[in-house]
Amino acid sequence: MSQKISLFGRFIRYVDIICYDFRSFILYNESIFTIFFLVVFTLEQALLLYIIYKISPIHPIAQFFIGLIILFVLFTAALEKIILQVRYRGLKEINSNMDIELKEAMIEKNRIVYEYELLKQKVEEYIKFKLKK
Repeated sequence: MSQKISLFGRFIRYVDIICYDFRSFILYNESIFTIFFLVVFTLEQALLLYIIYKISPIHPIAQFFIGLIILFVLFTAALEKIILQVRYRGLKEINSNMDIELKEAMIEKNRIVYEYELLKQKVEEYIKFKLKK
């Protein structure tokens, strides 16, 4: 029996793949995003200062643009927060996976040490038995 996936299901799968790739990119390229947001914040502030100095008396159009720029600054800060949260979650997941791998490695090490001690004990007993003969 073959499963048919609806058009919407394919769309969601495609969006999920894109989002996964974007999360991976964010996770491994922190410095690019830091620089990007610094540049964006600087440009937004420079644009705000330019508008304020260009139109000295506060004109209704200037008020509109100043408000619009403030909205852009807030939107950029919110977007940065979202991206950094995604990165934090990704790093947390990687750290969690590393902890699990470390615990598994420690269990394996303890098992090997236990087997080594058993073999060592058996060899010592065998040597003592052979020396008595």
